[in-house]
Amino acid sequence: MKKFLSKVVIFILCAASFVALSACGKTDVKTPQDVIKEAYGDTEYKISFSSEGLDEPLEDLTYTAKSIPVLPSPQKVGYVFGGWFFDKEYHTQYQDNLLLMTMSDVTLYAKWLKEDMTVSGTYDIDFEAEILEDTIKKGQTADEFGGYKKFPENISVENTYIEKSDNDLLLKIEYDCIDPEPYGALADSYKVTVNATKNPSSVYIKESVNSLSDTVKTIYIRITDMDLSNPVYLDIETTNWKAEGLSDEERYGTTTTYTVEFRITRLIGFKTPYVDTSVPLEDGYYLVRSYNKTIENKSSMGDGFNSVFSYLKAENGKYKLIKPFTPYAGLVKFTLGKLEEPYYQNLFYRMMSFMPNQYCFELDTTGFNGEVESSYYPETYKAKKYVDYSVEFHTDDYKVYSVIDLGTNFKREFGIMYSVSGFMEVAGGMGSGVQILYMDYDHIIKLSDKNVDYKELSGDSYSFETSGSFYPGNYSDLNDKNLTYDETLKNGLSTRMINFWYSASDANAPYAARKVYNSKITFRPTDETNSENVSEARYEIAHFDIQTNIYGYDAEEGRKNGEELYYDSMSVQTFGNNGMRESSKFRLGKTVNQGDVLRLEDIYREKVSKDTDFSTVRYKGFALSGDKIDFSKEITVNKAFTFSSDCAIVFVSTDDAGNKQTAIVEIVKKCNPDYRITDENHDWKWSEDDNAYVSDTIDKEGTEVELPTLTYSWTGVKNVRFRNNWYDDESCINPLHVGIFTNMNGVYSLTYIGHQKKDFTASAYETYVCYELVNIYGETDFVRFKYVTSQKETYRIESDNGEIMDEGDVKYDEYGKIKDVKASESVYLTKDNCDEKLSRSFSMIIGGDAPSRMSLTGFSAFLADKNNRGTTISRDIANDDIDSVIKEIKGYMENYSWFTVSLEFSYFGNKFNSNYIYGVGFSGEKTTDMLKYNSYFANTLYTMSIPRLYSDNGSEIAKSYVSVKHRIGGKTDNSFYASRTYTLNKGEYEYSLKFNEAGEFYVGFGFAINGTSYSFGQVVNVLSDNCDVTITFVTDKDHPFSDGLLERTVTYNLSNNINALNEKEFAGNDILFGWTQYVGRNATSKDVVKNGISDFIGKYNSQNVTLYAIWDGGISVTAKSEGNDDRIKHYFRDSSSGYYIIDLSVYKVYAPAGMVLAGWTGGFLGDAVKNGKIYLNEVSGDSDYFTINAVYKKMLTVKYSINAAYSASVIRNDSVIEGNGLESNRTVVAKTGYAFKGWFVQGDESRTIIDLSTYKFTKDTVLVAVFTDGEGNEVW
Repeated sequence: MKKFLSKVVIFILCAASFVALSACGKTDVKTPQDVIKEAYGDTEYKISFSSEGLDEPLEDLTYTAKSIPVLPSPQKVGYVFGGWFFDKEYHTQYQDNLLLMTMSDVTLYAKWLKEDMTVSGTYDIDFEAEILEDTIKKGQTADEFGGYKKFPENISVENTYIEKSDNDLLLKIEYDCIDPEPYGALADSYKVTVNATKNPSSVYIKESVNSLSDTVKTIYIRITDMDLSNPVYLDIETTNWKAEGLSDEERYGTTTTYTVEFRITRLIGFKTPYVDTSVPLEDGYYLVRSYNKTIENKSSMGDGFNSVFSYLKAENGKYKLIKPFTPYAGLVKFTLGKLEEPYYQNLFYRMMSFMPNQYCFELDTTGFNGEVESSYYPETYKAKKYVDYSVEFHTDDYKVYSVIDLGTNFKREFGIMYSVSGFMEVAGGMGSGVQILYMDYDHIIKLSDKNVDYKELSGDSYSFETSGSFYPGNYSDLNDKNLTYDETLKNGLSTRMINFWYSASDANAPYAARKVYNSKITFRPTDETNSENVSEARYEIAHFDIQTNIYGYDAEEGRKNGEELYYDSMSVQTFGNNGMRESSKFRLGKTVNQGDVLRLEDIYREKVSKDTDFSTVRYKGFALSGDKIDFSKEITVNKAFTFSSDCAIVFVSTDDAGNKQTAIVEIVKKCNPDYRITDENHDWKWSEDDNAYVSDTIDKEGTEVELPTLTYSWTGVKNVRFRNNWYDDESCINPLHVGIFTNMNGVYSLTYIGHQKKDFTASAYETYVCYELVNIYGETDFVRFKYVTSQKETYRIESDNGEIMDEGDVKYDEYGKIKDVKASESVYLTKDNCDEKLSRSFSMIIGGDAPSRMSLTGFSAFLADKNNRGTTISRDIANDDIDSVIKEIKGYMENYSWFTVSLEFSYFGNKFNSNYIYGVGFSGEKTTDMLKYNSYFANTLYTMSIPRLYSDNGSEIAKSYVSVKHRIGGKTDNSFYASRTYTLNKGEYEYSLKFNEAGEFYVGFGFAINGTSYSFGQVVNVLSDNCDVTITFVTDKDHPFSDGLLERTVTYNLSNNINALNEKEFAGNDILFGWTQYVGRNATSKDVVKNGISDFIGKYNSQNVTLYAIWDGGISVTAKSEGNDDRIKHYFRDSSSGYYIIDLSVYKVYAPAGMVLAGWTGGFLGDAVKNGKIYLNEVSGDSDYFTINAVYKKMLTVKYSINAAYSASVIRNDSVIEGNGLESNRTVVAKTGYAFKGWFVQGDESRTIIDLSTYKFTKDTVLVAVFTDGEGNEVW
């Protein structure tokens, strides 16, 4: 009490001091602070900080009246500190003056304001990442080979932050895997996943950037719904790819796993906003994410090499996209065991993965979701014009940059021609394709120049121009229009997709002795090509001018020192599917005839540049002897001259920046190629009429014809071989420079030699095999071989009942001898079909010959008893004794649990095997049919049980596989496209199958027992998911259609709504309940349909459906009340809540005096008392079920007692049903000085205030009003 009074005294003194100061303004009057200091002096008091809401507790502070400390400003991730408060409700905020007024121990509470991060962009953070020691599981060889990498040490601090993106909050973590795994490895250098146990389910990796060619990786973790003060747990799996020379067992033995706790320790705040892309961008560089997908709108195999992060350059309202690519060296390291030093040597290895791009056109895929199929994708995607496109190779970081001229609109998508070298080229000879490049324009970040590692190439260069051609559709289009022959004669069979340029003393110079150059290659469509949109240019070949600049290469100095220029290229078939990496010497030049009149400007325009003003070009000539330029002997060259001897012209131009562009063009006397032909199977003779070599040998259609070997020398090249070990140790024909043209009535159709092929299949049509010869200047000539074929023969094997068991083309071996046929069938044998199946005989028919009976020559069996013990039998059959064999097999049926039998039928060397299996089931079914439905439709997902082979006693016999094949013309489609016609996925218990298009398909399964293969299947004609279907509606004789018939068939199309027939189609007035596909069903049937029929395919799995009418007889409900029964008939009403709607308010009610209806009970209502509308699904039941009874209750009176001393209000009596409350509370107006508080029940001594709406009245009641007076006392 004394302490309290002293505080009051101090407070009064302080207040008096304030008044005195304000009243007279005297300076000798003491301030409140002075008064407090004198009263409390140096007495210490404690300031404590509540730990509530703090990440870590704060130490206590002390203060005196003379000394108040500075309070700490704590931090909490995801929140902004809102100050200290004296109370936990945050009513009184801390101030020094208020603390002085307190002068006692205090506890302060921190107020936090949640950081809402409403602005889209990036937010900087501080963080800690720690490996949880108890989670480390080392691989068995990890310590032996140097331990394991620690993920926290490899996280980039600068590039790890939070991104606010749309409605998501993403934690971006960038890390360096240091030593990347090779392509196709079974273990990653770093595999990062989110721990599913320690993190909430809302935390997951939403996106990752994982380019195989870049050691730096990025993950984006969704943390939208997470408290930022909580850690994120990452599961890490790391394998040692640094140690060299390890076996697979040792390598994968280093795999170590652990969990990392990643904790945000401080949210520094907003750093960089996303750019507003609705307005033009200011000049500078921007970071934009770019992605690839296939032309079919699916994820691309190039994703593994996609760097994602690209640059967008804005300058004067125009834009360029600059997309980097790092050639992938992982397979080089995997092959060599380590990478070469200096690094550029690795570029020359065959397994180095480049992904060169060339031609680029604009398209739009925004309206398409999922895979797209098209015969001409540019038309489907509404492709516009080709755009200028450049590819730059930089030697400072050995990156390739694709530069797209975007003009004034940067929100665009593109189709780009590409190819891939490395494994895909070596193993499969993969050629070129078209992939889609698209960008994320909603999350662009402005960059400072120092954060851009791309520098535009400039300086002096070796410069020249070439041309190229491209078609973005299926090459069959060009064959259909007879365009490929003339095009390839003019521009060649293949296209060079340059990886890089280098110089060397010769082609076999050591890698370390070669020099690689910066280069820029620009592809510009010709005016004619860009005169129309690509979408409108089907059947038209696009042409391009290709400008190449090789920076730092001094051609004149190099040639003086014996150095030549070479290209490294992923070359592809221009109109085919294969490719091959090449490296060859490159020279500019042309061959001309003696006496030709030449103009320097024409030469310059053709070989160097079409656009440069020739009047500004400097030139000089030198003598050329063989391949040597005599730079000491300059010759006079006029602007126009008559060619008399070989020479070299050096052209030099200078651009506006003062950079020189140099080109050396050699002019050489034209000569014919010198070549040698070797072919053991054909004797070739030249035919002037055919302009080709022709042989007297006639090849049979369908036979594999080995191609001739050709070696040639021609201007600048010597002993070039077409047949070599181009891909591996096996000799094959160079696929880039051999084309096969079949002449079909004057239309030449081009096909190419495939990967690792040395032969081709003889066609029924006149065939020309064209060998393309290429000289040092890229000029081409063709050596043509004309093949003559005879009509191919066919064979078939038939059973005696005319069933075709096998058929096909007769094959020939390398000596022209017919190859023997090997065929078989699989039969599911039962007691019911054994006589029919086993008694069959077979014949073989070749061409138009008479049938030749095949003899039964072999018998083998595998017999399993009830304990699944097996016995194998095998023997030859003499005298074609089928009867004794049948008898023996029937004996097996009685004595063995299950068995297999194979009967071999022979005609000379031709064999046909009937393979039988008996006594087994397939996943519990005694049928080999996997397809159960009447019809199958395209783009519909079907499921099928995995066929598991069991004996009748439950023993599993064999594993099976499922096979799906597309068929064309009754035969299996073996084209590359066939695999795209369906999608088959295997789950744990079933397969899922989707036919991607309509057509004929084979669906079956197979297995093997004791080396014998069995296959069972069905052929199904898959219908379009937009085809016509029919429904036959069937009614009964009591309800005929309006035309008197009892059936009506209606045709619908699946692309439109399908509505069932309704009552309007019938003669009577009865109510139609619905339609069912089963006879005798009623409205309770789950398949009943009314009005619109949704999911027709999934509901019926048939093209032609029959539905039967269900007529609504209605239901009669009897409502019993006091002295009265009311019966009403209810009919079906369409409602999502039930078939019938029973409105209980419509029934007539007679209530006893003093009672009211409380509701209805019994029957379909059960024991509950209900009112209002009731929804029923039942359509049948006995009379008791449809009988309900009225429930009555008393009507009570509620009176109100109000003391007139406290209120002048008067309230009339209320009526209330027994057990209910009033509909609302009653209030009264109190007199001055009083306040109305509520009501209590008269007689309640505790005077408990009740809620009139919830209080249950059970008798007549008087309610008393309660008031409070000015002092808070209750009165009534």
